[in-house]
Amino acid sequence: MAITELTDAAIESCWRQWEALGGHGSSHGLEPCQSLVDPEALIVLSSVLEAFDPRLGERLAWWAAVGAQHTSVQRVRTIAASLPAPESNAWRVFASNAAAFGTGSWKAHAQGEHVSAAFGGNGERAAASLVRAPSLMVRLRYAFGVNSKSDLLALLIGSDGQRITAKEASRHLACSESTAKRAANDMARSGLIRSNSQQPIQYWTESQHWREVLELDAPSDRGVPRWRPWCRIAPFLVHATSWERSVWPSDYLRASAARSLFDTYRSDLESAGLDLPDPARARGEAFTAAFATLLLDVAAWYRAG
Repeated sequence: MAITELTDAAIESCWRQWEALGGHGSSHGLEPCQSLVDPEALIVLSSVLEAFDPRLGERLAWWAAVGAQHTSVQRVRTIAASLPAPESNAWRVFASNAAAFGTGSWKAHAQGEHVSAAFGGNGERAAASLVRAPSLMVRLRYAFGVNSKSDLLALLIGSDGQRITAKEASRHLACSESTAKRAANDMARSGLIRSNSQQPIQYWTESQHWREVLELDAPSDRGVPRWRPWCRIAPFLVHATSWERSVWPSDYLRASAARSLFDTYRSDLESAGLDLPDPARARGEAFTAAFATLLLDVAAWYRAG
C-alpha cells in the first residue's frame, strides 16, 4: 500500500536525521542524510512514528537529554498544532523527558511518564554532533541561540542563493510573517544576508561563502546540504495516515476526503518540488488512485533527503 511505503520512508528518514545529529541507532545500511535537519519537525514526526517503530523513542529521549535546550518549544507546538488528534499531543512525552533532564522550559507541556534513555554502558550521554553538515541548524543555535535569526540563516544557506520573501520564510520556519520579516531586515542591515528593493522584499545568501566560513563538510559532492520543508510535509504525512486508517461510508467520500487533504496542503507539497496530480483529470472516485501515486512520490521525497 502507498501509505505503508510512505510511513516506512519517513521512518528511515527520521533515523538518517538522528544519525546526522550524532544519535546512533537503526540508520546502519541507509544512505547518509543529504539535507539540513529541522530538529522540531524531526521531534514531532518521530513522536508520531514511534507508534510504528518504538526504537525512535530512544532517540527522542536522547535528544531530550542533550539537545532540548537548543530546541524551540514554540516551533514544536506550532508544527504539532496542525496535526490531527491524538497525534498532535504525541510530542508531549518528549517534553516530559526534557523537563526530567532539567530543561525547565518544557515542563509546562509535559504529559505522561518520562522514559529513560539508554546512553551506553558507562551511563554517559553522547553529545550532539556539530561537525556533520546536515546539523547546521542546530550548530547555528549553539552559536547564536534559539531564535528566528539563527533559523533564517540556516534556511537561506540551505536554499543556495534562492530568493525568499518573509512570508515564504515564515512558512518554512513555522513562525509569524512579522517575526520572519524583522529577523530578515535586521540581518540584511548587518550585511550577513542580502536583500533587494522589490515588493515584497526578497532575501538570500550564497551558500558557498558560508561553506568556507563554517567549514561545512557536505555528505556528498552536491555541495552544502539543501533546505527541505520537513515541517510543512510532516503534517500532510500524518493526516494522510489518518485518512488511510479511517472507515469511509463510500468510495466517493473517501476520494472527496483525499482531495480536500490535497487542497489543504497543495502549497506545501509544491514547496517540496513534488509533481502534483491534476484534480481536473481525476474527478470523483478516480482521485483516490491519483492520491495514492502522490503518496508514493512523497515517500520517494523522504528517501531522497
